[in-house]
Amino acid sequence: MPLENKVSCSTKMNLLCLSDEILLIILNKLSNTDVLYSLIEVNKRLDRLVRHCSLSKSIDLVNVLTRERKFPRKIERFCFEIIPRIKENIQSLILDDLSIEQVLSLGYYPNLSQLTLINIPIEFISYIFLGLFFFVCSKLKIFYY
Repeated sequence: MPLENKVSCSTKMNLLCLSDEILLIILNKLSNTDVLYSLIEVNKRLDRLVRHCSLSKSIDLVNVLTRERKFPRKIERFCFEIIPRIKENIQSLILDDLSIEQVLSLGYYPNLSQLTLINIPIEFISYIFLGLFFFVCSKLKIFYY
């Protein structure tokens, strides 16, 4: 722990006084999208912890978009700041018609094994997978709801 954290921990208790293991236990109890949105880029230590595989392996943007339609900044932050930093850890994506184009256009997801599509017209799915976006993942399973 950096000296500045040790000094502040001796006088008062704060989140950064906890060990990485304890912080990960706490963070894993919370919504991973809320944790990623709230803590990535706060400081180096929290950034490293929130990019941990257990927090960034499954991203459900449908829930983020459902809750945050009035806050386009949150959606933009996920698509342009958060996902590019964690996409090598992402194993599962849950997308809808508002997120699929932006998220898949971010490039290759080397560990993506499950893609769940919610409320996307079948014509749009064909358009996406026939030409506009191309990414290869031999173990990819696609679910359509």
